[in-house]
Amino acid sequence: MNWEDWLNETVTWDLYDDIPRRTAIYRLCKMGLIPFLASHGYVVEVPLKLLGSRIATGLYMNRGRRSYESNWEFGYQEARKVDCPYKVHYDHVIDTEEWHKFWKFWGTWHDVDAELMYGIDRQYDIQEYMWTQISQDKSHHTRIVDELLGIEDGEDVSEYENRDTYLKESAESNEWGGRRK
Repeated sequence: MNWEDWLNETVTWDLYDDIPRRTAIYRLCKMGLIPFLASHGYVVEVPLKLLGSRIATGLYMNRGRRSYESNWEFGYQEARKVDCPYKVHYDHVIDTEEWHKFWKFWGTWHDVDAELMYGIDRQYDIQEYMWTQISQDKSHHTRIVDELLGIEDGEDVSEYENRDTYLKESAESNEWGGRRK
């Protein structure tokens, strides 16, 4: 199926509403993902139309694939490490239970319905992809993580990412000569 036919294909939304897939994606982004992330202290960096286009592209390119086979490496706002403290905090704030509640309401149409083949894979893909679409600078949780790491405004974060907090505090306080006992 080509791109336009796929976007215009009718999908059943919430058992009672048959709508074009493009409308379902728009609803998911505008009334679902953006407010959901905002309610957890994150700001989506990209405009709604661009976010919808990126989600649609990911869904289209990866239909019929398991999550571990899918490729969503496009449209990143900036290079994002998946093992950095900011991502760990993001996964803590919006944990599996929060995403489950989100998908219980928003996962009612074919592409993301957990009851249908590959639906759970697309849910997971979108959850992970949204990390790449937020503004770290504008999101409330960036300041929280910076405070936890002891980073002052304007400091280079990269030097803190691999530093052991315990060792850092010991060295700064000069306890035990900066060494562990």
